Amino acid sequence: ASKVLQFVRWWKDNYKDIMSRLKVLVATYQVSGAVAGTLSVKLPANFTAFLAGVSFMNLNLSALVPVGCTASYTFIDKLYLVTMVPIGVSLLLALGFCIEYGQVHRKIQSKRDRKRGEKSRAFNEIKTKYLNYFFYLTYLVLPSVTTTIFQIFLCTNVDPNNEDSNTDDLFLTADMNISCTSTYYYDGVAFAALMILLYPIGTPTMYFLLLYWSREEIKSRESKGYSGWRYTEEIRNTESMVVNPMTMPDKGGAGDVELANFKERDSVSELEPRASEVEGQESGVSPKAQQISFLWDAFQPEYWYWEIIETTRRLILTAILSVCGPGSSSQAVLAVLISLAYIKLYGHYAPYSSLRNNRLAEVGQFQIFFTFFGGLVLENELIETQF
Repeated sequence: ASKVLQFVRWWKDNYKDIMSRLKVLVATYQVSGAVAGTLSVKLPANFTAFLAGVSFMNLNLSALVPVGCTASYTFIDKLYLVTMVPIGVSLLLALGFCIEYGQVHRKIQSKRDRKRGEKSRAFNEIKTKYLNYFFYLTYLVLPSVTTTIFQIFLCTNVDPNNEDSNTDDLFLTADMNISCTSTYYYDGVAFAALMILLYPIGTPTMYFLLLYWSREEIKSRESKGYSGWRYTEEIRNTESMVVNPMTMPDKGGAGDVELANFKERDSVSELEPRASEVEGQESGVSPKAQQISFLWDAFQPEYWYWEIIETTRRLILTAILSVCGPGSSSQAVLAVLISLAYIKLYGHYAPYSSLRNNRLAEVGQFQIFFTFFGGLVLENELIETQF
């Protein structure tokens, strides 16, 4: 029992740190796992098997229902399913919140000795829990759902040289049974346009608005004693500034050495109780800001907006790339250049609060770069392959 209690305490103390690292890993393998489909290239069998083993990090609903299993099931049917399932799950989460809070509210109402503000605290706690579930859902499904949406705009001309008299030569690349000049296809395009407003545009916009409304509080959270995130790294420098893990100084100590402000998150001794343990809640931020901590807690205060950059990075390297010259060498070259640009961007700013997370992100960025680079090499047969 004591070990279980120790584990529970450890999990509470390190939960957000663990989740921030998981987000870095999920983002890395969401992009890496989409490379083969994006570049239409066959990757080495061992690497493909590895990506299949971590495919659970990319909640790809479209893979659950492959087109072609039945004659009546089309890609547009798949599009409807893939886009509507997250909406349905979100509605279930809203229903679950209402039911749970209703039960807790009745329980508090029946208490004679209820404390002042108890209902408000319960409401905020339950709301935070269900909002986190919602953020997990959107984080996992956004790249794969957006990729599916964009696929409807890719058509193939089956008679590019006009060798026959049939004028209907354009067919949907993802499902060659659907003509790109049919009313059925146009209905699908109209639906996809609506889903673009909801997913690749609506989700990052929602993130930004939530962050923007609480930006001042997020930026000043440390000065107000926020203790929700615990810096568990070993402090390697007695000063408050450490060397940016993405850059290395030359031997003489000169050169362009950038510094990142990785402040110690726990200035108190491990023997002292945390403010959150004393007060029963995270200190330094309001419930409104705490409820969206999924979007900002892993980043340094001045980079309160970085989740938007991370979201757009995942979308660009998956869904948007999939429709930029599909199957061409220019697509692979563009992917390599974009991944290089993000390596420089993340290396320059080092946005994560944790030194370890910045290093983990660096490794992930380079894995994505070399995956795209390997796809470029294989796609153009620049080296001899035996798989």
